[in-house]
Amino acid sequence: MLIKTNIVLDDEIIEEAKELTSLKTQRDVVDLALRELVKNLRKKKQLKLRRKGLWEGNFKEMRRKRFDTA
Repeated sequence: MLIKTNIVLDDEIIEEAKELTSLKTQRDVVDLALRELVKNLRKKKQLKLRRKGLWEGNFKEMRRKRFDTA
């Protein structure tokens, strides 16, 4: 599902993000930023739960699967 919205963005940070990522549009930059934010917050939450003993899993295995081409 896509949501259309109007937001005010800092032109300088958008241009820098486009240069650093080679993305062409503001939409792509915002989309990538939101995806990275969610990914990082999920990771932090998993680490916090793991430290409390509430989450069981294997980060090494998860990383290996992410890059496994077979």
